[in-house]
Amino acid sequence: MAGGSNEPGRTVTSKSLAILFAFESGRRSLSLSELAEAAHLPLSTTHRLVAELVEWGALARDPQGRIQLGLRLWELGQNAGRALRDTAHPFIQDLSRSPARRRTSRSGRATRSSTSTASTGPSACRGPRAWAGVFPCTRPPSAR
Repeated sequence: MAGGSNEPGRTVTSKSLAILFAFESGRRSLSLSELAEAAHLPLSTTHRLVAELVEWGALARDPQGRIQLGLRLWELGQNAGRALRDTAHPFIQDLSRSPARRRTSRSGRATRSSTSTASTGPSACRGPRAWAGVFPCTRPPSAR
């Protein structure tokens, strides 16, 4: 049994992740007891791990002493999103510059729709804008 747990294979890492995943339900803050129950951990273990996670910044305590996700986790998540944002940015710019035409819907209101043609296959995904060899790839007209 790992780490003194009554469950075989339950490591400190899995316990820490269970604490973090307790917030997956959307609750902004939890008491220590609620957190222990959600993570299926003894209260003493939860207390010890929460103290370490608070010290690192993964968790924080609100003014009422309840536990919430910490700023450091948010910053970590932002770093992961930055790579996606940097990759998507040229495509979004191309889409925002693509020609648009107005058409009238059945209700008589004018709506805006973009028109573009798409290329697929390996030749459509050459150069720095390629998405790691994932096909089919759609490129905006200005990238062809």
